[in-house]
Amino acid sequence: MPSADTGAPPRPPCCRVRLPPGPALALVMLLGVILQAAMGLCLPITGDEVNAVGIGAEWARTGRVIASLPGQDVTSHSPMGAFIHVVFGFTQRIAEGVGSGRILTFALMVAAALLLAASLWRHVSPSFAVWFTAAYWLGPWTVYHAAMAWEPALTMALAAVVFSACLHLRERAGQAASAAVVWALAAALQVHGQFVVLVTAVGWLAATRRIRVAVAGSVAGLVVGSVTLWPSLFPRPIQAMENAVSKEHEDARIGFGLMQGYPMLRAAGFWFRMSSADLNRQFRENRLYRVEPSDSMAAKATKRTLSVGLLGLSLASVLTSVVACVWFYRRSTAAGLDASMAWLRSYSMVLCGSLFVATAASPVCIQGYHAMAAATGAAIPFAAWCGWLWSSDRRWARPLIVALFAVRVAVTLFVAVGRRL
Repeated sequence: MPSADTGAPPRPPCCRVRLPPGPALALVMLLGVILQAAMGLCLPITGDEVNAVGIGAEWARTGRVIASLPGQDVTSHSPMGAFIHVVFGFTQRIAEGVGSGRILTFALMVAAALLLAASLWRHVSPSFAVWFTAAYWLGPWTVYHAAMAWEPALTMALAAVVFSACLHLRERAGQAASAAVVWALAAALQVHGQFVVLVTAVGWLAATRRIRVAVAGSVAGLVVGSVTLWPSLFPRPIQAMENAVSKEHEDARIGFGLMQGYPMLRAAGFWFRMSSADLNRQFRENRLYRVEPSDSMAAKATKRTLSVGLLGLSLASVLTSVVACVWFYRRSTAAGLDASMAWLRSYSMVLCGSLFVATAASPVCIQGYHAMAAATGAAIPFAAWCGWLWSSDRRWARPLIVALFAVRVAVTLFVAVGRRL
């Protein structure tokens, strides 16, 4: 793997890995495609997917824009508009069922990874593009949430567009990039309540001149992004709270996260875990833990040892995420960060702060899938830390990094094969 341009002293020529960034990125992309495909093929279908795809199918058949699918216990997480209807309705015109929706989210995830890698390759460095792609796409959180045909997968694709556009707008106020970022925000508004994370982050970046937005491009992006909100084309009452919150949350109200307090702690935990191998209850609710009466003593011991051992390693990986964040956020331009990495540091910190703002304003307690709009920002410190360690002279650094990514792959496959509902 190549080293990241984070100010670390260069390794002696004899100690450098000879794999150039291009082949390294190709290997990372291939592994990401394999893990994403495995997760999409193996995961059981959820009620949220049935509902999201179902309202798309209803629109494709009848042209009706509805907030939830009749007869289902779940409701759409979409606050308003018909973006979800159009996206999943398109897949239902080709082939009915959740399977076609999952093929779409798989394609979107691959496209998002390619977009992010290409943007970072051009605007930061080829080596950091490799490390970020590995840190982001090979993370169990990313693979799991992007594998299903539901709203968080679309939010992640839109967050990739926002990140890529902001990288372009860091240097100059481009019309196309401005249109892309505003379009993505307008679409995210219609997908899931976590759009607040992206809107807050972009607003702060623009206000502090960390990005430069062109007016004409922004207007064009807003017009295109708002088409699915037009009542004349897609009649749907704008009742954001009622549409986005399930009926069982009778105490839902704006500011719930701030008034209760503990959702803020959950948000902090999600931030660190998104760049780790710990996948919350999706890892723990797994049939591979189950010991059958017919199993031999050796089989029982093997199952328990492997599952508990992998669980312990995944929890330990959270500590490396904490270390990476502390290391990255304490660095400054004077400490060796170039301008691009310093901007990435600001972007990551802004997304982290935006996640807490969204959590405080949320009408319900934050869940893991509510945080995925901030996943790109959470991956930045871990990517920079891995690149810095890889290029250092510490003997333990490279084995540690290889082990961390091996645990990520193992957890991803463990969840894909054994996840139960």
